[in-house]
Amino acid sequence: MSSFVLSPKELAEELKRENIEALETIDDLDLKIELKMDYLEFIRFAKKLNQRLLYFFGYPEPDDYIISGHTVDNATGKLRSLLDRIEINDDFSLLIDEAITNDYKKIDSKSASDLTGIDYSRVEILLCNEILKYNRLLDLSELQQPDYLCIAFAMDGLLWGIRQIKDIDIKQSEDSFLDILAMYENEICDQMAIIEKKRAEIRDRLLMFLLSEKEFQLATNQKLRNSYANKIWHDKKLSWIQEGFDNPYGRPTAEFYSFIEYCYKAYKDDKKNNGST
Repeated sequence: MSSFVLSPKELAEELKRENIEALETIDDLDLKIELKMDYLEFIRFAKKLNQRLLYFFGYPEPDDYIISGHTVDNATGKLRSLLDRIEINDDFSLLIDEAITNDYKKIDSKSASDLTGIDYSRVEILLCNEILKYNRLLDLSELQQPDYLCIAFAMDGLLWGIRQIKDIDIKQSEDSFLDILAMYENEICDQMAIIEKKRAEIRDRLLMFLLSEKEFQLATNQKLRNSYANKIWHDKKLSWIQEGFDNPYGRPTAEFYSFIEYCYKAYKDDKKNNGST
């Protein structure tokens, strides 16, 4: 393994200098024997054995470094968790991609709505503009050069070869997006407070709704209550309920079922306090 990678031009010059034939492949080479040699030693070794070379260049994937809609849609770990907590619009990735495609340097609520037909929050507009700024300042020249090279020859039914792998001196797009989110910590905290207040109001509304629901009152065991919970969760007339809970996969979570149990306990306590049987 090497800390640098030859460019296609440099490799072509070395092959010409050593007068050795080589073919470029469209897929990576599955080495069975990886040798500890530098590229020049290996080329001369192959020439001595009268072997024809194969080689493959790999290039950085731009989506791994440029913050785009792909970054949002494929977010994992800490980034995915944070985006879910602040309830970033499902179409935020569309806004980013449209702004990039149309070469916007800065965007506001009106232009965002004109581009996508969707209304976005103040925080989403701030984040989009910071992403556009980050991408403008990103040095893309490194992404246009190969970060991987495999050179090999076939002998005795096996591929013998060497690899060169280079680290890209640019942060991964998920890490860069997390940095941007950290810049707007106060705004994000304000948005999360608004979200939590709205959820609390929805849960209070749900509690009052359940306390007057005969079907809920008759759900005397957890199996019946879980069945009832699924029913109201998917009822289009009660779609407001989902806004009070996390639902990243569009289905009830343990948090929702726990709240149903809390409401049933509140119902039983209320009956007891009022002397009902």
